[in-house]
Amino acid sequence: MEFKFVLTREEIKYLTEGLVLFERPIFQAIQGMKRSDKECAVSLPSEKLRTFVMQVAAAEKTSENPRARRTLRELFGRLNGLFLESDEDVKGNVVALLHTEFENSDFIHDVTVFLDYVAHNKIQLSPSYGYIPRKHWKKINELFVKPESIIEIDGKPKRIEEEMRRFYFIDLLTLNCDLTKTLRNKVLAVTKRYKEYLALDNFSRMGSILNNWMFYIDWSVFCPYPACEKYTKLNEYWDIIVPIFKKLMPRFEDDILISEVAIQILDETGLVDESLPEYMRKFQDMEVKHLIFDPLHYFGLIRYITEDWHGIPVPKYFNINPLLFDAFFVVAEKAGIKF
Repeated sequence: MEFKFVLTREEIKYLTEGLVLFERPIFQAIQGMKRSDKECAVSLPSEKLRTFVMQVAAAEKTSENPRARRTLRELFGRLNGLFLESDEDVKGNVVALLHTEFENSDFIHDVTVFLDYVAHNKIQLSPSYGYIPRKHWKKINELFVKPESIIEIDGKPKRIEEEMRRFYFIDLLTLNCDLTKTLRNKVLAVTKRYKEYLALDNFSRMGSILNNWMFYIDWSVFCPYPACEKYTKLNEYWDIIVPIFKKLMPRFEDDILISEVAIQILDETGLVDESLPEYMRKFQDMEVKHLIFDPLHYFGLIRYITEDWHGIPVPKYFNINPLLFDAFFVVAEKAGIKF
């Protein structure tokens, strides 16, 4: 099956800067452009289009030019849309793209590193709260593709659940996915499911983790404070939340305000706490960010755009990764959610 699309001069420029090696049909179309042409028409078979889509994604990731990244991200979404609008056989190409993308997932790499460390080291948890001791989480953090910076006060690091949110999320996630367990002597160990997990490819690992996070984990473990109890029920409202994100897909090239979507989620789920004083209501969206947006960011489905707040980078906007978000929709669809 042949796919037809156009490339603009600007897109060609940024792809060239990204050292993309054009397939012969694309090269010929570019060579045939007249000086007055603003774009060229291209036709590619599905397999070559798949390769080109991955080249566009790689060029977007490596570019340091914000305009180039935005332009290539838009091109990526347009090309990806060709797959999604085609028949069921061609949709298999989208699944193949997901497999390729998740093979390089930073999050899955770090989850696997965490589990491997637990499997090969005796981790005696703290007697009071059951935390992973500092000597271990420092070593694990150093093995991560995305290590977190550790803020120290008076020479001592703050507690990991306050500053190392991603590490703490992985710890709780693996525990509640039944990949790790706490033995009677307060030692953290892997379960029998650990070997089953290792036998999966990264695409299946992410699918399993997403499915557990969305439907089978009590979210109160991620936010164990009485004031947050109401918001930990958010995962009971996927039939409302998933369509909200689905409607955002055409805006994947935009910087979307986190609070805007968080407030919409609270409004449509009816979880706005009207009993709070007005000055406190604006902080409710922070709980939605913590419970929904942070994990989606960790999974790689969205990318945070931060703003400086007294020297601290604070997430304010996000971009959608249109290809990886398809995995989120696949899991939701299999669970019977309509959108």
